[in-house]
Amino acid sequence: MIKCLILGCVSAKDPTDGSGGVLFFEFPNDTDVRRKWCDSIEAFQGPLTEFTEVCERHFEPEALVENRYLKWDAVPTLFETTDFNGTKTLLEVINGCVEQDGSGQVRCRLQENDVPCCFSQERFESRALLRHICEAHVAFAEFVGLSGVKRTNRMISTCTNGRSKVAQLTKKVLNHVSIDEDGYRCRIEGSTCLYFQLKMFPNNFARHFRDMHPVKAFDNGYFDGFRREDICLKKKVKFIIGHSQCDYSVKIFNVEKLRRHFCEEHPTEAGQYRLFKTTQRLIRADSDQESLPLKYLQLVEANVVRTRNGIVRCRISNSDCRYKQRGFVPGSFYCHFSLHHPVEARAKGFFASEEHSEREPTPVPMETAEEFITSPSDDDLRLTTPSDDPSSYCRLCFSIAQPLRPIFAGPEDIDGGGLVELISNCTNIRLCARTDFPSSICYECTQKLDDIQRFRQLCETLDTVVRRQGRMKRDLSVESDGEPEVTPVADAPQVETIANSTDDGRQSVPEKRRNYTELSIRDQIYFKCTDCGFLSTSGENVKRHWVRFHTGRKKLAAKITCSVTGCSDFFFSPKTQKHHLEIVHGIRNKVNVKVPDRIKIDEAYVKLEESQYACRNCGKLYPTIPSVLEHFKQSHRWSKIYRKEKIEIAQESPVDNVCQAVVINGVSYFKCRDCEVLMVKKSDLAVHWLKQHGEGANGSH
Repeated sequence: MIKCLILGCVSAKDPTDGSGGVLFFEFPNDTDVRRKWCDSIEAFQGPLTEFTEVCERHFEPEALVENRYLKWDAVPTLFETTDFNGTKTLLEVINGCVEQDGSGQVRCRLQENDVPCCFSQERFESRALLRHICEAHVAFAEFVGLSGVKRTNRMISTCTNGRSKVAQLTKKVLNHVSIDEDGYRCRIEGSTCLYFQLKMFPNNFARHFRDMHPVKAFDNGYFDGFRREDICLKKKVKFIIGHSQCDYSVKIFNVEKLRRHFCEEHPTEAGQYRLFKTTQRLIRADSDQESLPLKYLQLVEANVVRTRNGIVRCRISNSDCRYKQRGFVPGSFYCHFSLHHPVEARAKGFFASEEHSEREPTPVPMETAEEFITSPSDDDLRLTTPSDDPSSYCRLCFSIAQPLRPIFAGPEDIDGGGLVELISNCTNIRLCARTDFPSSICYECTQKLDDIQRFRQLCETLDTVVRRQGRMKRDLSVESDGEPEVTPVADAPQVETIANSTDDGRQSVPEKRRNYTELSIRDQIYFKCTDCGFLSTSGENVKRHWVRFHTGRKKLAAKITCSVTGCSDFFFSPKTQKHHLEIVHGIRNKVNVKVPDRIKIDEAYVKLEESQYACRNCGKLYPTIPSVLEHFKQSHRWSKIYRKEKIEIAQESPVDNVCQAVVINGVSYFKCRDCEVLMVKKSDLAVHWLKQHGEGANGSH
């Protein structure tokens, strides 16, 4: 049954009833709006449970849309209009039950069994008065319609039966702790929590459950009676160490700040609770040693100084370190040296034994590499899985409070949708559906794995950029050297492969792949590339050519095939083709590759805006005229521009006199003769020319 949260409101609704009735609204998710709700209903709020909401009777009519939906910024404001017995409002009932005495205090006027009530207030608070009426004067509360209002945990300390409530809380807490010879330990979520108390403080355990294990705490009733504001907003936390209560408090739970406070202000209790050993790498979990070894104790003594006031200060470095202690605790100074002065501590021998223990371990045989080897320190950790069901906790971090998702879709799922490979690459943990199904992973671990994968991809990309930059510099050095000249041979002899004189018939396997072969042409040794027809008298030149053109590091130019019938060799420059023809085929100056120097500039390029020039045939853009002319020579050598014979041009139409066809990026355009306008249709360009450059145009040429 859903009930209204406002005190005195009797609205209720069955969740299974779909016939309508009074509308109820939950607290909003927005932080600012939720805070406004808490501030507005603070003086009229009843007990908060999972079945309490705010009904529609406490909102203005303008806050509802179509009398069904609530606006996102609406705040409950109507708390005094609810009628009791049809005649009196809530404040009228409260005002009729109190009176003000001569000292200015507000006293209750009601009586129980003809005995005056002793309840009083220094100032009028309707919320406290309502609770007093509902608890101390039950008959009157039922008469005016205030029955069903219960106490909250805030009134336990002011009630006469507060001790029974503490006993009930202690009994509840004992169900979720374990008792050993050292004290009380938290076991609300198994044996993974390290929270410990020397004596039983039930309120401290309850607060620990709410802060560190909220899901289990909510399921076991440790949030019962708390307001929504108390649950959502974090308050300051005070800690008790030993038997005396300290006024030190922190707004956000910080282990390092609290440890430092305990070590400085409560050194005796901190040493008893082993707080000095939490950050020492020297003292392990399986050690029962209570003090530092004599060697480290002497080192600590040599690096501190005592003042007349009994204060011990750090002097391990030349810098002015402000760390000090009122009571000398060597273990605390050892931790300080290790954390804040690691260079000086290592130089003075504080890490001598650790460096010896952190050496590279002995290799493990392959047959036992996959077996889990249990060491004595593993037993002392006393860690177990949070639950026997693998799907109820995260496989990587043992978390049960975050949303979980299954790793495998079923026992037959091999890769888990790529998640298994991602976990293996990032953590070196190889999961198998046959043994690990139905394991789960939490949302936070999934995000961490994605971040690691993206970081690895980014590093690989940047490494590729660096290596490519280095290759470009090496290619520039190769280009500066140029391809070597080869000596032409008059005739084309038979090509024979040189046999190794020391070959004994056995096939030898080379250590590395050779990217050239040795050829003998007219008693002259040449080296030929294995992937194209490049020839040279030096093998190093062929290697550099192969790295430049056949490793994918540079964009290849257009291939030039040998013009001799039956020869399948190809090249990447006319010069290499010419050398091939002269050496292999004995052909000299048979191929006319000469390009006329004089070029018709108007037919080679088109000038565009922003000082760019486009090739007339292919549309490529170049910043200067010489660069586009050089491109035209190399790429369009067989164009009609270079033919010496005259080409008969068909009779042109009148429109052809005012435009010319150009190709830009593979698309054909028509360019105006008198300006730089480009159009797709010739008719549109003719209209443009008549309007802008014709006889009737303004300012015509």
